[in-house]
Amino acid sequence: MFSKFDDFVNRDAEIKLFTELLHEPFGILILHGVEGIGKTRVIHRLRQVCSAPNVKAVLVDFRDKAQLAEPEYVIRRLRERVGGTFAERLGQVETRFQQEILGSTFSSLAASSSQTVAGRVNLYHSREIHVGGDIVGGAKISVTINLGGALSMNAREIETRRNTALRDALKEVLAERSMVLFFDHFEDATTPVGEWLCQHILRLHLEEIGEYPNLWIVVAGRTVPLQEEVEHLSPVIRYLQVEPLSEEAITLFWVHLHRLDPDKLVEVIQASQGNPQRLVAEAYKAVQAAIREKTDE
Repeated sequence: MFSKFDDFVNRDAEIKLFTELLHEPFGILILHGVEGIGKTRVIHRLRQVCSAPNVKAVLVDFRDKAQLAEPEYVIRRLRERVGGTFAERLGQVETRFQQEILGSTFSSLAASSSQTVAGRVNLYHSREIHVGGDIVGGAKISVTINLGGALSMNAREIETRRNTALRDALKEVLAERSMVLFFDHFEDATTPVGEWLCQHILRLHLEEIGEYPNLWIVVAGRTVPLQEEVEHLSPVIRYLQVEPLSEEAITLFWVHLHRLDPDKLVEVIQASQGNPQRLVAEAYKAVQAAIREKTDE
């Protein structure tokens, strides 16, 4: 019984607004609310709503801080989730970065060893490039190249070209299918990532009107972006506060859906205050109490 508790969703307002947004050629839905109010469950439900063969739904969850600390990490996650020609195009850009920025470094390293170096470059670090591989002849090589100022001088160019490639790759995908980008737990996004999301994803429609048809974006969190720019984005953006569950919804969950003790309903309504996370906790306690009573018998 407990395994089904978190399947309970009663979010008609959120689903209605999202469905309306899908009738527009481009749209942004911002969901905000207190912790535990059910924003993640709403996103899960919305992903089901837009599920179709010709719609690509992609989720990026900023709770994964270590893997999403920089904008380029988020782009890498999008590459992984979207796949196809989108990933190929962005992968080609990263390969060119390696060839252009690090080519001379590898040439010097190979020349100094007078042997062939086989290695792999990770370009997702801002200052240090880690190379690991084998030198022909049996000796193992593992070095860290500190690019220092050389890379910082090119940082702006790298960022510009990476974001341009992202936009171009999006256009290619959208020419063939629709896409919904979901970004959850915005409050956990680092400052660079939050700024990048606003500038290069949420403002796509303003920068190139009509270039991204059938692209919709959903952002959820306790804190949300672009609150000071609602007037500029009003044609395409919708803000919705995720509200506590109504007493009717709690009754449906407690009595009719999970057949828990109706005598506890008033107590549960007061204890949960419409917070789904607390409601599930109350349900778990009720189930555990019932199990103990049965065991005692």
